[in-house]
Amino acid sequence: MLAEGASNHKLLLNFTINNKSSNTANIITVLGLTWNPSNDNLYCTRPPWPVSITVPTSETVLEERVAKTQVLVTSTTLHCSKLVQGEEFSSDITKLLNNKNLSSKSKLLCLALFIDQERVLRVGGRLRHSSFTNDKKYPILLPKQHHITKLIAKYLHVTNLHVGPQTLLTIMRQKYWPLSGKNLCKQIVHSSIVCFKAKPKFHSPLMGQLSSARVTPSRPFTSTGIDFCGPVYIRQSKNKRACKLKTYIAIFVCITIKAVHLELVNDLTARSLTELHEWVIKNKEKIAQICLPDSIEWHFIPPNAPHMGGLWEAYVKSVKYHLYRVMGTECLTFEEVATLLSQIEACLNSRPINSQSNDPNDERPLTPAHFVVGDSIFLPIEQDNVDTQMNKLQRWTRVQLMVQSFWKRWSNDYIISLQQRGKWKRKCPNINIGDLVIIKKNNIPPSHWMVGRIILLHSGTDRVVRVATVKTAQTTLKRPVVKLSKVPIE
Repeated sequence: MLAEGASNHKLLLNFTINNKSSNTANIITVLGLTWNPSNDNLYCTRPPWPVSITVPTSETVLEERVAKTQVLVTSTTLHCSKLVQGEEFSSDITKLLNNKNLSSKSKLLCLALFIDQERVLRVGGRLRHSSFTNDKKYPILLPKQHHITKLIAKYLHVTNLHVGPQTLLTIMRQKYWPLSGKNLCKQIVHSSIVCFKAKPKFHSPLMGQLSSARVTPSRPFTSTGIDFCGPVYIRQSKNKRACKLKTYIAIFVCITIKAVHLELVNDLTARSLTELHEWVIKNKEKIAQICLPDSIEWHFIPPNAPHMGGLWEAYVKSVKYHLYRVMGTECLTFEEVATLLSQIEACLNSRPINSQSNDPNDERPLTPAHFVVGDSIFLPIEQDNVDTQMNKLQRWTRVQLMVQSFWKRWSNDYIISLQQRGKWKRKCPNINIGDLVIIKKNNIPPSHWMVGRIILLHSGTDRVVRVATVKTAQTTLKRPVVKLSKVPIE
């Protein structure tokens, strides 16, 4: 009966060791039920020390139980190493027991292997005359990518405060010699959930195709991107003691020709702006229905995805660039700030949108103002030719030809410059429904980022997923995949 029970427990131990879902605690528990470290025999009763420890009141009892637990862990790893070596290196062990040499093609030949008194396969090496301990001079050989090898590496990784791959390999080689140790330690560290949450890796899908509004000629501001920036503090009047008011700048950017229009928005407090933003988000369908008779169509980018509105975000940066340098710390009136914004608008609309040539005989660079007013705004005033006798039809034809030449240069110079991808150049695998992800949130430490599961994917015309709907414990969010990091779960 005892032998039958021992056989059953041995089968249980082998199953636990080879089961990839088991951990170090499972193996220690099963081994505590089945193995007597004093004579290396299997038995059916518990060992003389408890496997799970409750914190005692006496410090002496605590020290004794901690010491016994350490003995149990050491004995467990030693016994498991012997079982694993018997599975992976059975032919090499047989040759060494028969005093035969290993094959000349064996990868283990350079390790000078030998079997100690406990029948454990160890690395001989060249450190015999050093002052190190025997475990460090003759470490235990472990196979690569075995479940027990990974469990030992995970145990050392956690007990040593989640060290990096190089430090983990150094700690392991104090007692063990895992084959392909560098790759194993990198795999353990990169698959650690705690380490991954501290420094997650986010998806960077391939840069998408340009929309039809970007590459199709149309009237200025037919397709427009809208954004707010600020706040900008203004003076209520020219009086020195006048109170300060908070205003915002509304930026309208033509998606086709990159023309910009700036408006100073008065009496828009932070609370009003937040309420307006929330109302627009909640009433997207109503706004679309109201604008449909006027052929106005609204498109909203996902929350926390400013890179999807890079065109107007770049103009926000440009507007602030000029405001900081012109206004400084001065507080102007509403009319003065509005005048300053009109000058900044003229400056931005006079910037070239195509490459400039060093040849003075070439044409002037193309600017957004060419499409809005017919010429660059900051150019010197040309000679007045109103009194010149010219047929009206011929003059109108010249104007039409000039406008058409602008669009031809726009197609040949500007659009061609948008062909290359500046970043996000490589394809990455799409995330899938059901993946567990970490949601990045600015101004919050990574340890406090929410965890959710993907329930819906939103792919583009090129079938690349750039937006996903994530369900968390509290709510459901729609976020870009660049703010999502897939948790490495085996």
